[in-house]
Amino acid sequence: MGKYAKILANYNATVGDFTVTDHQALPSVTEFQTIATYKCPAQQKIAVGYGTDGLPDSCGYLYIFLTNGVDAAPIEVTGKIRIIVTNFAGTKVSVIAEYDESTTHGSVTDRKLKLPLSERRPMIAQDSYIKVQVMPLVAHVAAGANADNLGWDPNTAQQSVIALPVTVYD
Repeated sequence: MGKYAKILANYNATVGDFTVTDHQALPSVTEFQTIATYKCPAQQKIAVGYGTDGLPDSCGYLYIFLTNGVDAAPIEVTGKIRIIVTNFAGTKVSVIAEYDESTTHGSVTDRKLKLPLSERRPMIAQDSYIKVQVMPLVAHVAAGANADNLGWDPNTAQQSVIALPVTVYD
């Protein structure tokens, strides 16, 4: 069984590894809400993160920056970010990591300002999921393309970004 490092990324609602919903409302400030889902393909096993804590230069680096969809002046969606893995039915859920949102986007280019994410267990297999969830400090509930909710529009400043390192075994 071979393995390789990969970054699961989304820079807009239509192109990327995750399934996301553009202009998704985030109504709850007391519960985590799923904002991105990745389904493991056939004949692979995937672990979130890569590298080891003992060798920080070998680690993958997490980058998540979420913005709301208010036209020309979007603001950062603040709160907690959680990364989970689930089986197909959603009956077995494991929390892989949980972070304050402000720590997940130190720099796009400077690795020293990024959040290292070494390989974590459990791994997922075919038809299981990696999910990114958020519990915002402020609810984002309005509807529509220019509303106060999670934006994935690459043509405006409403562009949310997820870059999650994983280890793929095939």
